[in-house]
Amino acid sequence: MNDYSYKDNPKKAEDSRYLHRGKLRWDLAEHAYDLDTSEGLVFCELNALSALRKTNPAFGTEADVWTLDTGDNGLLAIGRYFEGQKIIGVFNFTPWDKTVTFLHDPGEFTDILTGESHILQDLPVPAYGFYYLEQTL
Repeated sequence: MNDYSYKDNPKKAEDSRYLHRGKLRWDLAEHAYDLDTSEGLVFCELNALSALRKTNPAFGTEADVWTLDTGDNGLLAIGRYFEGQKIIGVFNFTPWDKTVTFLHDPGEFTDILTGESHILQDLPVPAYGFYYLEQTL
């Protein structure tokens, strides 16, 4: 949960990173394994992302990393490459569905979370959604 109390501390007030560094809500943490709660769903997804990062070399610290121009301030795209694996992460930070095209990355990509295939031309990115797309060779 975001914690805005950092604004009350003059030493932290100007640093928005403290928004998500508040006191741990232990009452909410108790729901981490209950998939019928928001806390449980977030915890499950974060564990899946953590496991994904451990099994893909392009998420390693030695990977080449770059940003891609999305043409939209609400979309972020990051490329990662290491040992023959190329992954493009696309993140929509808006409440609206968006579409993005990466003309310099032709070919088919596979969403490493869902296994779905995508082409990076007219890629639909749902509101607050994201993809980790691996280039299919």
